[in-house]
Formats: sequence, C-alpha cells, structure tokens
Amino acid sequence: MVPLDPQLGCLPYRGDGQASAYSVSVEEMRAQFAVNGLRTRQMDRFEAWLEDLSHVEIEGRVWVGGSFVTDKEEPSDVDVVLLCDPHESGMLTRAKRNPSLWTWQDVAVSDPAPMVISRIQPYGGAVDAFFALAMPHHVATWENRWNTCYVDEKPTDRRKGFLEVTR
Repeated sequence: MVPLDPQLGCLPYRGDGQASAYSVSVEEMRAQFAVNGLRTRQMDRFEAWLEDLSHVEIEGRVWVGGSFVTDKEEPSDVDVVLLCDPHESGMLTRAKRNPSLWTWQDVAVSDPAPMVISRIQPYGGAVDAFFALAMPHHVATWENRWNTCYVDEKPTDRRKGFLEVTR
C-alpha cells in the first residue's frame, strides 16, 4: 500500500531520478482504491479490461493515473495507458483489431446523420484506456501526463505519482 500525500490526496511524486510509477499488483490496487460501491465497480471493469487484453494477447506495461488513484470519493473512471514493446511482432496489429478496448476521441460518424462524437470509452465509461508504443518520447509524454496534478481539468505545476500495475 502506497500512502497518499495528505495535503494533495494523491500518490507522492517520486522525482530525483527514481522511477515515477509505484509498482503494485491488481490486488493491492483493489485493496487501496476500491473503497466504495462506485470505485469497486470501476475496479471490476478495469480488471475485466486486463482480462480482455490477455485474451487477445496484448501485453505491455500498465500505467494507471488520474483521479482513481487519489482520495477523490467519486472518480469518473480508471485512467490507464498500455505501453507496448515497439519491437513485439504483431502487438500494434492486435491492438488495432480490438478497438473496443480503447478510448476514442473526436470520432466522425456519417450515417444515419453526420456528427462527431467527442469521446467513446470502453466498459461503459468506467475505463479510459489508451495504447502507446514504449518508445522514449511516448513514455516521457505519458509519464508527464500521469505526474501532473489537475484542478478543474487544468494542469497545475504540482506533481504526483501514479501506478504501474503488475499482472
């Protein structure tokens, strides 16, 4: 169990050259963060997402950030990015063939009437899942995103930690 920063209500930032993510098991994540009915349902759906990844043989590092890994009583979802080895043959193809596992933004639909859907999230919106290749610039982008504290959906200069979930 990783103690939360009592002032910020989130995981402490691990700067100074340390790995930014705290490594936890799925069970440890559940024990610490699935503390009410909503969070338990979100955790159940996150675990279903992990299970579905294994069924279609998509593997990688699972980073979880956002409000689920804070003391926020009602987080909107579990924010997750899967960082896959860019040299793993077929991983990107398998990810593309399973679009229901990922969050889609600004989706254009032409039938029955033209429209743009701003966001589609898997598992009834309980999981906000993204796929990225584990290349240095992608890793740095996601590390920065997960380390940034947001207030009213706007980034601040405060930093926080995030989880790397082991399976």
